[in-house]
Amino acid sequence: MPRFALLLLTLTLQTSLAAPSFAVEEAAGISVPEGFRATLYADDDLAHDIYSMTLDAEGRVVVAGAGYVKTLHDDDGDGVADRATLFSDVPRSGAHGMAFRGTDLYCTGDLGLLKLSDSDGDGKADGDPEVLAQARHPEHGANGVVFGADGWIYVICGNDANIFERHVTTPHSPVKHPQLGAIFRVHPKTKQSEVVAHGFRNPYDFAFDASGRMWTVDADGERDQYLPWYVPNRLFDIGVAQHHGWVLHGWQRSWNRPQTFFDSRARAVEVGRGSPTGVETYRHWAFPKKYNEGVFSQCWTLGRVYFFPLTPNGGGSDAKQEIFLETTGAAGLAPVDMVIGKEGEMYVAIGGRGTRGSVFKIEYVGDPIEPPKGANPLEEVLTAPQPQMAWSHANWAPQAEELGRAAFADAMLDETRDSLQRVRAIEIITELFGGLQDGDEVSKLLGDKNEAVVARAVWSLAARRDAVCPPLLYRMTYHQSQSVRRAAWEAIASAALVDEAAERCNWQALEDPDRSVRSAALYAAKRLLDQNPQAEFSVESSIAALWEKTAAGQTSEEVIVAVIHQAAERLQTATTEHEQADAIRVVQIALGDVTAQKVEPDVYAGYSPGRPMTAPLTMWDKLAAKLDPIFPTGKPAVDPEIARTLAMIEQPAPKFVEEVTQSWTDDSTVEDDLHYLFCLSRIPGDRSREEVAAEAEAWLSLHEKMADQGITISRNWSLRTGEAFETALRQTPQLADAMLQSDSFGLLEHSLFASFFTPQQQAAAAQRIVEDNDIEDVTESWPEAMIPLVDRLPEEERLEVLRIRWDDFNMRHAVLERLGQTRRKEDRPLFVESLLSASPQSVLLAAEILAQMPKEDVTEDELLAAMKALRSACMPGQPPEQSTAIAQLLTEWTDRAVINPPIPTGDLTQAYQGWFDWFAAKYPARHKELFAYAADEASWKARLAEVDWDVGSAKRGEAVFSARGCKQCHASTGRLGPGLENITGRFRQFDLFMAIVDPNRDVSPLFHTTQFMTRSGKSFIGTVIYESPAGTLIQTGPGVTERIMEDEITIRRPSRRSMMPVGLLNGVDDQGLADLYAYLQSLRTNK
Repeated sequence: MPRFALLLLTLTLQTSLAAPSFAVEEAAGISVPEGFRATLYADDDLAHDIYSMTLDAEGRVVVAGAGYVKTLHDDDGDGVADRATLFSDVPRSGAHGMAFRGTDLYCTGDLGLLKLSDSDGDGKADGDPEVLAQARHPEHGANGVVFGADGWIYVICGNDANIFERHVTTPHSPVKHPQLGAIFRVHPKTKQSEVVAHGFRNPYDFAFDASGRMWTVDADGERDQYLPWYVPNRLFDIGVAQHHGWVLHGWQRSWNRPQTFFDSRARAVEVGRGSPTGVETYRHWAFPKKYNEGVFSQCWTLGRVYFFPLTPNGGGSDAKQEIFLETTGAAGLAPVDMVIGKEGEMYVAIGGRGTRGSVFKIEYVGDPIEPPKGANPLEEVLTAPQPQMAWSHANWAPQAEELGRAAFADAMLDETRDSLQRVRAIEIITELFGGLQDGDEVSKLLGDKNEAVVARAVWSLAARRDAVCPPLLYRMTYHQSQSVRRAAWEAIASAALVDEAAERCNWQALEDPDRSVRSAALYAAKRLLDQNPQAEFSVESSIAALWEKTAAGQTSEEVIVAVIHQAAERLQTATTEHEQADAIRVVQIALGDVTAQKVEPDVYAGYSPGRPMTAPLTMWDKLAAKLDPIFPTGKPAVDPEIARTLAMIEQPAPKFVEEVTQSWTDDSTVEDDLHYLFCLSRIPGDRSREEVAAEAEAWLSLHEKMADQGITISRNWSLRTGEAFETALRQTPQLADAMLQSDSFGLLEHSLFASFFTPQQQAAAAQRIVEDNDIEDVTESWPEAMIPLVDRLPEEERLEVLRIRWDDFNMRHAVLERLGQTRRKEDRPLFVESLLSASPQSVLLAAEILAQMPKEDVTEDELLAAMKALRSACMPGQPPEQSTAIAQLLTEWTDRAVINPPIPTGDLTQAYQGWFDWFAAKYPARHKELFAYAADEASWKARLAEVDWDVGSAKRGEAVFSARGCKQCHASTGRLGPGLENITGRFRQFDLFMAIVDPNRDVSPLFHTTQFMTRSGKSFIGTVIYESPAGTLIQTGPGVTERIMEDEITIRRPSRRSMMPVGLLNGVDDQGLADLYAYLQSLRTNK
């Protein structure tokens, strides 16, 4: 989920904000399926920068942002909100999720799950909120809020919400020891809480389907895309009690258990890149039938709403991904939430990052759809659409109370009634009437022919929270229906006490062909073993369950070794792929599990053993001898994990080396190639010449494969790949010569590998790469690793290449550093040009270089450049050292007695006014050029309104994009800023340009920086690349790194300043602005 800035809004006592009236018009720039219409319901003037949305008991749209919760009112019924009233000015942090019950609002924010009561019904919250459950509320904190059919409040949380054992206050909690992101539920009256599922990264929302299953889309680890451990956004059919794979806090590092692991929930759909936000299931009649009971989800990054039709299949559902809605123009569609209205319309809220807040209404206006008509009040209750939405609950719940329990008991037992109605009858009895009654009622339901009814009856029995698990549930593990078996196992996994009768459950389900059933049975087995490690039940059919039973007891070293050997044998004898996958996974866990914690080098997190409960080192070589002959099995769930396990134990594996060096093909993926290369780099032993050559070709083919597929390298790709290659080179030094001898060597990107060669090999590599590439082509930036290679060239050739690459902005600062060392007269214009750089580091360096060159050569044009640089340095947000350095340069050049402030603070333009006065007096004609283009925000607002955007050229705009240094941070191998795919779809034109003009106003945590102050008085702001007891390496700009010795650091503190410099658009004329915007519009993704 995108970061929402903490903006504390000052709200007046006036609670009604009027909006200009306008008729319903179709929203421009939004594509919807045929027969649908998108209209603007409310714009930014009513609710800026929306975080979340819900509907109240009257069906009115309620939106939240930083410091506000507002109700939108359509007074005249024309389909457009006319005004907004303030419900509350909390949460101050902005609610990430909201749900009403009656007039009370339950939301996340500030301290956790809050209840805002409106007891007098005046549309405003009464007093301070009540805290129902504590949870942190950063970006990856407490998010969506949904009421369940059991009447509990469910909250989905990211991996920094701090959901721990304190949230487990009943013995019925499906998860006892929550890890990372989780779903927890709270009883609205007793405040008891339970954790339902865990192991998420940052799901922003979720929804229940008609069968009672929960669906969410979890976020990816975007920095690691195209690395072996990267996982895209993924749709989950959430498994009760289960871990969903994510194992790290925060957002800077990522590792997710592969879905083939038995201790990780399988994914329903891998959605792809993006930032998932709102999720909703459609349980209304107003859309065409295909959308009924399907799942909708939103992507903030791409400006899309996806639809996933669900098809029941065994213990779960098959899902397919479709694009339902997306932005096509400049609408600035960055969806954050969605809800379904009383008439079946969909409301889509947009916002985030301080951008335009709006609500769009999506309606079906195609062929008329006849609304269902309940034959009687009972059917009206049973068929109520979106039953857990506040507006629906406020309608059907009072009617249900009036009808009484008996009416719903008859309905759920009526085999002639529609299945969904019978399920709803069970849910209503569960929520309103104390649940199912033992005896004939339960017996008939569990013996019913309708599996959906039986499965929901099983759920309802579990929801009673009996002191001991009802024995009838054990029998249901033998049911012929996979969905019923899954429900039964999930109920057992949630039981407060599982008695000895559970030993007679259908434990053969531990090897059920259905993954959902098999997983649920395994977690039920863990529940039983947690309560009674000596429980007697057969687990021999499942190596995963055998491990759980072993781990539940007092495990000696001998026992662990025995299990490892048994798992290795099962790997050879198993007849199914999942059995083999389970076997190798057991070996990994017994070795201490795969660690995801930071190691040195960090690429081997995911390839190293973890906690100390491991088998003795003396048996690791024996294990390698067992695993080595098995590889490869030809099974995609097994072979990568055999390789990972061999990498973990770091023992010779000659057959693996021989086989894996033959596995890389033109069709193998970059991720798979890297996985086996990373594993191979940890395997000791000699390599044949053929094996070395094959490995060299595998490394060299990576960039070519990525280029062929149009892949943009992610932020951590080069760093992690370089770490592994450095290790591989130490393991096999012959790799360098094999690469240099290969016809494939010579791509610019191969400088990544050459940076680890010996100096002599680097010189050869540099000559080869320079010869094989057009060094005068500056349309594509060179990788940063080319800089040290260029330094290996003969001096005159080195300087020639550096000058040619001056217009490559990815290299410019490094070129400036090197040319500045020689300070040749022919390079002086380049130094002067750098005074106007958008990079503060380059400006400081250029001023330092020029101050050491003859001042007799100073021209009027150079003075103008210095004055322009001074004016830019006086803009808000610029480091004070910049203006100081330029003023000192001017003093050196002019011998003027203008007084420079010793410590410039406050209004820097005023502090240096003496220089501006001097220049105006001495060069009146040139003085006007200082103010050719206004740099303050107010002037920019006025100017943007006058630009003719229709005359923009994307081709010319790309040149502006490169010339202003944007490309090096947003579209390069060392990406320092967010990707700009679909940027004009997420941001309105005005918001986008204001973000460029003032990049510090809303910085995502993904790109937060750290400020360092040193004993010598220097200040550095950048991203920490590496830390050690000796010092810290930070990146302060594209291609610019600084190493700060630990004993030099006096202050280290987080900074909210962006590494994107202020003033990037200074000097760009109106045509350039139009061209730049045309280019940004072209950055759309077809994925």
